Amino acid sequence: MGRVSTVAAMVLAFGIHTNARADTFVVPLAVTGHYPYGPEEVPFEFDLGIALSEVLEVRFGAVGLIMAGEGLYTGCLVEQHFEAYLDAEAGIWVAATPSLGAATWPWPAPFAGEFEFGPSGGATWDFLLDGHATGQVSLEEVLFGPMFEQPPWGELESASLIIEAAPIPEPATLSLLALSGLFITRRWR
Repeated sequence: MGRVSTVAAMVLAFGIHTNARADTFVVPLAVTGHYPYGPEEVPFEFDLGIALSEVLEVRFGAVGLIMAGEGLYTGCLVEQHFEAYLDAEAGIWVAATPSLGAATWPWPAPFAGEFEFGPSGGATWDFLLDGHATGQVSLEEVLFGPMFEQPPWGELESASLIIEAAPIPEPATLSLLALSGLFITRRWR
């Protein structure tokens, strides 16, 4: 009986360990292209095809260019940045690239990286547990409302969501785990 208890504890511990692991899901977003100056939001939607038990972190992966705008009368340079939003039931999640453009003027500034989403308005990751979400990407300015001699613009060459989450195990995986435990206990008897 001691062996059966030991094997059952090992199988249970293995099952708990496999449930706690996190996977990385990379979701390409169809939001690439030219972003002219103005309030243009490009929507996106995705479905991972699986349910999640826990979401640990979500990042916005982006590669592109940002061109600062030149103020109409002042000649000051107004930097821009890209923002990605995920729509949640309560609030939103926002990730932003660095504000760029002034240091490389009159040429665009390149950027690349992964930018972590932060909550706004009490948002939680619960909306993402079904593996489906919607959102939008936009080019935003650091200063609001200036008039431009030369308007700013941005270019997204690639964009993706990187989701660190623990998927809910499939019933077939759990059944196989249970059967293997039964087989091992039966062989020891």
